[in-house]
Parts: sequence; structure tokens; C-alpha cells
Amino acid sequence: MACVNFRAGNRMTSCGARGGWEMVTALEEGIVERGLDWRVEKAHCMGKCHLGPTMRLLPNGPYIMGVQESDLNSVLDMREENAADALASALPLPDDNA
Repeated sequence: MACVNFRAGNRMTSCGARGGWEMVTALEEGIVERGLDWRVEKAHCMGKCHLGPTMRLLPNGPYIMGVQESDLNSVLDMREENAADALASALPLPDDNA
């Protein structure tokens, strides 16, 4: 699942404004190029736009934060290797308490 939310008025940041649409387009292209039987579900808010673009591996997988188009080969490599923990560590959800 990937957030593509673009907040009206651009008064607050959003995943769409931070490259979410471009990331999803490149992700979908990479999935097709690799012949993977995966799909990307676009979301219009995952509540983390200030940290985005936001992705989450479903079902019940980790959040993957700040993914940019340039990260996608590595993201797809790790996902193909079922390395969800490594992927989450490479692009972590920041600790709000830190």
C-alpha cells in the first residue's frame, strides 16, 4: 500500500507533494518489468504524510518511509528476498519519542 495523498492548498506537506505519485508509478513499472505477481494499492492518507512518501507492506507488514523513485531497485530487491525487516530498517518509521 502506498500513499499518494496531495493536500489541497499545499499548506501542509503530503506524500503526493513529496514524490508519492512518482514513486508509485516507478514501483508499478518495476513490478511489471520483473514479472512479479504483486499489486500496489494506492491510499489517500495513512496518517504519516509529514514523513512520507509512506508505504506499508500488507498484510500487517512494516511501514517503509521516505521511499523515492531512486530507492526502488533496492526496495524491490529486498522485497523479492522477503527481507521485510531489512527493508524496514533501511527506510524506517522514525521513533516519535526520540
